[in-house]
Amino acid sequence: MGCASEHASRPWLEESDPSGERDTTGKDQGVLSEKRPARTAKQETMKCKICKEKFEAKFSSFQKTCNSVDCMVAWGQKVKDKAYKSETRQMKKASREQDKSYWIKKAQTEFNRWIRERDKGLPCISCGRIHQGQIHAGHYKSVGAHPELRFNELNCHAQCSPCNNNLSGNIINYRINLLQKIGIDAVEWLEGPHLPQKYTIDQLKKLVGKYKVE
Repeated sequence: MGCASEHASRPWLEESDPSGERDTTGKDQGVLSEKRPARTAKQETMKCKICKEKFEAKFSSFQKTCNSVDCMVAWGQKVKDKAYKSETRQMKKASREQDKSYWIKKAQTEFNRWIRERDKGLPCISCGRIHQGQIHAGHYKSVGAHPELRFNELNCHAQCSPCNNNLSGNIINYRINLLQKIGIDAVEWLEGPHLPQKYTIDQLKKLVGKYKVE
């Protein structure tokens, strides 16, 4: 009676195997499975951003330098300088947004590049020769004297460097060839009076987008 009661209240004392053999697999509830030691994370070998020596991170897995104090200080200064340069660039960019002279220069650069691409393979508008050297976007009416025509496509054509730089545009021959290219009406219009052109920053930005060569 007492033995049966004890088995009833503590069923884990019952043998799971009728043969009486002990479960050596550890699945028997009466046997505690042996605990395995926890695995330690393998330390990663990295290269110091300052001295370039290999090291094992001691303070953080995101550590960028070796454990030398000098390298840590040097890296901190480098990060600080980088942040300062980034901030300076952002300030300059913000300042340029409202700088009309910057946008005039940028628009002129894109326009001149577009002219060279448009007239690619054509002879110089002044001397009529095809040059292998540098090709300019030469204005018939100069930008300095006629800024209102600086972005006019009829007023600008591919021109060799000697004619543009050494012969001040070689204007007499420029006009002769320009008459053949665009006609007398267009040339006389260019030579006629024009109203002053004052560009806004928004207009200049649109010109940059219009003439930007991909």
